[in-house]
Amino acid sequence: MFDFEKPKSRDTVSTVRTLAGIFKFVIADLTEAKSVLEESEAIVPEYPSVPVRFIILESEQEAGMLDHITQYRSVVTGAFVI
Repeated sequence: MFDFEKPKSRDTVSTVRTLAGIFKFVIADLTEAKSVLEESEAIVPEYPSVPVRFIILESEQEAGMLDHITQYRSVVTGAFVI
């Protein structure tokens, strides 16, 4: 989890992409998330050695576009329901 002031020299997606490059794994919460899939699209293809695991509250539904990103081998299949 990160909480930071957005750098003036970068947009959010490029900041997330940079951070993903230094992480050993990514856990992305899909619960009420509006930009998680967009950010995932930016990092998963670029960093195939960084495992990604999605989590979601049981009361929520997975986004329809999730099937595209889960085709990558670095994505742990199926969102972990909490």
